[in-house]
Amino acid sequence: MNIPEWKKALMNAKLLPQFDDVIKGFQEGFDQGIPQHTVGDLPFYTPPNHASALQAREKIEKSLRTEIEAGRMYGPFEKDQVTKKFPFFRTNPLGAVINGDGLLRPINDLSHPHGKDGIPSVNSFVEADNFKTTWDDFNLVATFFRKLKGTALLAIFDWEKAYRQIPTAKDQWPYLMIKDFDDKIILDTRITFGGVAGWLKNWFATSAPRPTPQDVREDLTFWLHTLSTFSKTRLLPSPTPTDIGWVGDASTSYGVGVFIGKHWTQLKVVQGWDSTSNPSRNIAWLETVSIWIGLLMLKRLRAIPGKLFVVWTDNTTAENAVHNRKSKDQAANEEWKSIQSLLVEMQINITARRVASKENKADALSRGDNSGLKHCNYVPVILPPDLELLFVPAL
Repeated sequence: MNIPEWKKALMNAKLLPQFDDVIKGFQEGFDQGIPQHTVGDLPFYTPPNHASALQAREKIEKSLRTEIEAGRMYGPFEKDQVTKKFPFFRTNPLGAVINGDGLLRPINDLSHPHGKDGIPSVNSFVEADNFKTTWDDFNLVATFFRKLKGTALLAIFDWEKAYRQIPTAKDQWPYLMIKDFDDKIILDTRITFGGVAGWLKNWFATSAPRPTPQDVREDLTFWLHTLSTFSKTRLLPSPTPTDIGWVGDASTSYGVGVFIGKHWTQLKVVQGWDSTSNPSRNIAWLETVSIWIGLLMLKRLRAIPGKLFVVWTDNTTAENAVHNRKSKDQAANEEWKSIQSLLVEMQINITARRVASKENKADALSRGDNSGLKHCNYVPVILPPDLELLFVPAL
């Protein structure tokens, strides 16, 4: 850790002496909030590692060697060697858990023994309110950068390496030790991320091969095409919704009608539109198509890339589909794949807002009524092949 540079940066930001503890922490180690304690009259408490750790043994042992060689860990030691240095010490069991993606991740279990046997865990001593952490979401960070008038330098940090550079205070060492697979003790002098050994967090177990499902193949094909044809645009799209008077509606009795400001489009469904497909088409599919048509209108009207546009709808299914980017209706979901592709191509995004049915000015349009509308404001759209055979333009 380059302490002089940290001190220089804090001084330039006028954060000293308020954050002197940061510099002191890098020099002497950071307090983890673990008080001095014992477990009864025991000279040490070294529970066995979890059985699940055996599944990650090879990677764990390799990581231990790396940390010891780097001087961030010390050992391995016999227990009697450690007791000569520390009146009491404890180890936290190594183990492995299943990530949300189904893969194994080794851990250092600071919450053991989880309230059992009347023995307090290391984590039970830590007062969470003393270590509050906040994170800004992407929109807040994007807004901050857009307001900057000068050049900004960005850095990408490796969480694993970052946390393993942060020393812990020496009086915390007796409570953060681990035990290897030979029952030897290893002293760890660096922070473990969230109670999980940071030096292990990137390990993934190998998995047995199996045939790739068809839906996964389709997704891979879609993303290969998307990433291969992606055109760069603004780095930070606007998070503020832009209301351009985009409202659409659909009816099974006629078809689809869409307004974008004064501009409009009206399409009539052909006979048999709802009985010649598998999966079958219904009103949910029609409402989804109305969004599809609105995007095609925006494309003709040359929408500005980077914008987030508001889509007004009186249909709950359409509203949920916009928010979730998918629909439970299979036919509608197929159209959403096309919508997603067009959004990426146009480099825009959409968000849904609700309008009452009686106030939806596209209602009459979707029922075939375009009286009073100027033909000069009509926007002809070029339909994709799967829709071209199902709709007839009003003009």
